[in-house]
Amino acid sequence: MEPNINITKLKRNSQLLIETVQTIYEITVTGPKSCSISIHGGIRFILPTKARFQGSISNQSDKKDILIEELIIRNHGLQFFYIDEKGEHSLTTSPVLSGKIISPDKSWKYDAIEREEKKDEDSNKA
Repeated sequence: MEPNINITKLKRNSQLLIETVQTIYEITVTGPKSCSISIHGGIRFILPTKARFQGSISNQSDKKDILIEELIIRNHGLQFFYIDEKGEHSLTTSPVLSGKIISPDKSWKYDAIEREEKKDEDSNKA
């Protein structure tokens, strides 16, 4: 399995910096067991927004999308449910490139999902 972060294993107020193909999200875990979060980033979440993290979606065109609950997985989109003045909405992000965990007291950081190195085809030539 690709590198991942299990939201339910984190402590309350842990922070995540998740880089996707299109943007960067700042996520604060407000309820680890229920996957409750506050999310900020991109054009959808200009202000911190309460949401519930559903899981990761494999965005493979040749297969049916499968939701993998509670996990943030490299190369998978993230699915969130959130409520605003217009009602309840679902959002699926572009695929995850990297993810960092920051402790609740900000005393440590961990690169849980590192970016994949791009293979340079020219470097293999003699």
